[in-house]
Formats: sequence, structure tokens, C-alpha cells
Amino acid sequence: MDALLNDLAVYLSRLDKSRFRIFWAAVDRAAYRRLRAEGYDLPHAVDLCNRACPEAVLAWYVTKFPGVITPDVHFYFDVNEAFKGRFERKWQAEKKSARRGGDRGIFWSLIKTVDTASHEDSPGIQAADLVAWAVNRQEQGEGLRGGGIARILWQVIPATIWPWNEVRMRQKFRPRIDMPASLDRV
Repeated sequence: MDALLNDLAVYLSRLDKSRFRIFWAAVDRAAYRRLRAEGYDLPHAVDLCNRACPEAVLAWYVTKFPGVITPDVHFYFDVNEAFKGRFERKWQAEKKSARRGGDRGIFWSLIKTVDTASHEDSPGIQAADLVAWAVNRQEQGEGLRGGGIARILWQVIPATIWPWNEVRMRQKFRPRIDMPASLDRV
């Protein structure tokens, strides 16, 4: 595994940095649980990531390469990837919102398909899996093996990092306001 991670880091470091970027979103799970316990109305953790990354990816490409992206953008998920279903539902909802004039749906309507592909047959998905593995190990404080590769990747590859930490979640969301029982009957 170490040799594969090292080979991946070397390969990614050689890519054209003006055309390649890592987009990464993560949810501080301890802060998420704490805020939920405090009554914050937070979406599912996967939905938080779906709020950040896809729009950031599409905005980056549209602004960096105007005219290159057509409405033929395709998102692929590894077979049995748990994120795919929630992503696909968000995509459908945002496309519908765009048809009604919603501004956030503009980026989402660029996506033509959301599909699966096997990491065994798709080097891009395999590379994304390894990057995600390394980043998760760094976030979990699991030492040099994963975290070390992630730190190297951040130094050699441009990255847009969107951490849903406690501060950001408190800024974007509010506690639920429950109606007193006496008002609930009105």
C-alpha cells in the first residue's frame, strides 16, 4: 500500500497544476454530533459535503476554462458508493430548482449524468479513493502512513478544502425552534 500511495503522489505531482485540482470536503463528526445534541437543524453529513464540493468543482472549471465545459459534465461514483444516492437526489432537486429560476441550480444543471464505474476499471476513481483514504487518515490522526501522504499531496497539488467544522456549522445553521405545546394546538 505504501508503494502505491507513493507512486500516486509522484504521478499527481507531475500533472499540469493549472488543469488539475483536488476538491475536498469533510465534516468534523464530533462537532456535528455536539451541535445536533444542542438542537441545531443540520442536514445529513453527506449533504453538507454535497453542498460544497460539486458547486466548487463546477465553478472552478467554468471560471478557469470558459467555454470548455458544456452541459455534458458527468459525475462517476465507485460501485456501491454510499454518497451516490444522496448526490443524485441533490442533483435532481437542483436541476428542478434551476428550471424554476433557482440560482444555485445553474451549476448543477451542467451535469448530464450521475453514474457508477468500478475503481478496478477506472484509474481516476482509484486515485480519488486513495486520496480520500489518505485524507481520512490525516483527519483521524493516524500518523505518517496516510496523513503523511495527504500532507505531501497538499504541498504538490492545488486543493480547495472545505471543512465543515464547528465554527462554519454554527455560522450557517441555527438551532431548531420547537413550538411550545400550547401553541402547537392553534
